[in-house]
Amino acid sequence: YQEAQQELSHRIEAAKLRLPEVSCSDEMLEIAAKISIAMDVDGHRADICMIKAAITIAAFNNRESVTFEDMLKAASLVLPHRMRRKPFEEGIIDFSKVEEMIYSSARG
Repeated sequence: YQEAQQELSHRIEAAKLRLPEVSCSDEMLEIAAKISIAMDVDGHRADICMIKAAITIAAFNNRESVTFEDMLKAASLVLPHRMRRKPFEEGIIDFSKVEEMIYSSARG
């Protein structure tokens, strides 16, 4: 496992260096806001976390800008614990709704 761990460590270090250079377009910012509104999350923290996560995912994957796939992955990481729900209610999210929002934006 040592070789795999070293490779992962190098990839993370490279992503850290790349992070300040990764851009998130206005379109992606708007998508993050729309997702948060549609999923009825509390406050704006989800938007901010989703954008930061998408930028980090893009950097980790050696890209200079956030893609629709990055935003979808970020949403899957950020939204589950940001959803409004009643005590003891299961946090079930219909990610097909999120995916449709993201890709409908891609189609125009």
